[in-house]
Amino acid sequence: MDFSNLSTAFASFVDTFKAKPIYALLAINIIGLFAALGMLVYVGFSDPSKIIDIADRLASKITTTQPLIEPITVPIPPEEEAKRLQESIPRDALTCAAVDEIGEEFGADRATFWTFSNGSYGLGGVPFNYANVHCPYVREGIAYIPEEFQKIPSSIAAETNAVLFPKPGVTECGRWTRDQLTSAYLRASMKQMGSVEMLQCGVRDGRGIPIGKIVVSWREIEPRNIPDLLAKLQSTAHAIGQYNTPTIPIEGLSKN
Repeated sequence: MDFSNLSTAFASFVDTFKAKPIYALLAINIIGLFAALGMLVYVGFSDPSKIIDIADRLASKITTTQPLIEPITVPIPPEEEAKRLQESIPRDALTCAAVDEIGEEFGADRATFWTFSNGSYGLGGVPFNYANVHCPYVREGIAYIPEEFQKIPSSIAAETNAVLFPKPGVTECGRWTRDQLTSAYLRASMKQMGSVEMLQCGVRDGRGIPIGKIVVSWREIEPRNIPDLLAKLQSTAHAIGQYNTPTIPIEGLSKN
């Protein structure tokens, strides 16, 4: 094979690159593309399994979810914080009054409105949320729920939450005794508070967003009209959802 003209061709290519660099770069990309295709064809005929492996790797890189980046928290101006606090006071008053009323009417040892709050994301990108004691009621002589009952991972109560919020837009109520729970942690939690029976209802606000749950519990299992109690508890849960809907003006709220 005659390579005598190779240096002349290279010199001509250099001159073309200087005169028209865009065309030269385009030519290099086309040559590289054909070289890559030629290599794929060669590999495909010599070892088809490698082509499948390469395709799978490319597909996995394309479909891999990028890590979630936590948004930068911007401080809320004091004036806005004060406005939110002022607006929350009458809403909290209505909510806590409803919880106190249900606790008294049911003869409960405890009645609590738990609110859900944003958590963060796990390393895998799955979000998690917290439950916080918002309006606690205790019968006279019953110990108050400790302050550490804040920012409790909602996953701990997954067994009961799955009943309260079975699917989007649907909210239910339920009854559990301590021995009926399959979660050893929930049983231990009830034992710590001295509770043996509880009723719960999910709470959604006026927009349909699940914002929390109301829980009523007793230290003793006695004959009770459970269907009637659940109906009243559900009505209270609905009222609490309305009280805590920011799109409903405070002036439009009234104690049910």
